[in-house]
Amino acid sequence: TTPGHPIFTYRAENFGVQRVLKDLEQAVDEYTRLPTAATQRAALVTVDKLMEYDRHYLRKENLLFPFLERTGFGGPSKVMWGIHNDIRTDWKALWAILDTPQPGEAAELMVQLDEIVPPLTGTIRDMIYKEDHILFPAALKRLSDADWKAIRDQGEEIGYAYALPGRAWRPEVAAAGPEVAEGAPVGSAASGTSQGLIPLQVGALTAEQIDMMLRSLPVDVTFVDENDEVRYFSQGRERVFQRSPAIIGREVQNCHPPQSVHKVQQIL
Repeated sequence: TTPGHPIFTYRAENFGVQRVLKDLEQAVDEYTRLPTAATQRAALVTVDKLMEYDRHYLRKENLLFPFLERTGFGGPSKVMWGIHNDIRTDWKALWAILDTPQPGEAAELMVQLDEIVPPLTGTIRDMIYKEDHILFPAALKRLSDADWKAIRDQGEEIGYAYALPGRAWRPEVAAAGPEVAEGAPVGSAASGTSQGLIPLQVGALTAEQIDMMLRSLPVDVTFVDENDEVRYFSQGRERVFQRSPAIIGREVQNCHPPQSVHKVQQIL
């Protein structure tokens, strides 16, 4: 693939994490041979660097997997996500071992680290192999340029590890129709109008779903439009203000006693 394509970025991150894994193994080895404050700090810094790789997994889980599931290919999300969580558990456990203010005897420390470091690094390397030989080839076959562009456009919000997307990949994707809100994910607004859904900036909901959501909030919500007229208020279980539907369309200044109108005006 070309620099800028999400797969190229994923593979660049994998190249980076393999270097971090070697640094980690070296730092842990030095710490077990000579457990000083300096070697301890060096090992912790390397674990911190490794944990940046979580952004790679987060983009898989929240971007690549959802697009693949729409094609009927949901196996990776069911299997790989569980392994991601196992890796997260292990590097937190590794951090806890290394962050002990007064480590135990060298032999005991070596046993603890031997129980966690080789399995952790091995699992990460196995996942890289599965990505290169199973996940990425399958994704390239199933996803369109429009899908990949959406994945790339939304990746910035999650972030990257050890690499940033290049700019060489420039997909030829037709512009979305006017009914699709800018920045909306594929399959939200465009399909929403035909199903009675209201397209939002992200996703689409029915009017009933929006109403239920607003009524379920543990706060009162009032919407006043650009003309200072009340257009909506929620009717939840926990009421702060007593209001009736008669105020809809009323100027909000008239909904308050004269003593507080100046405060209302300041807010407006």
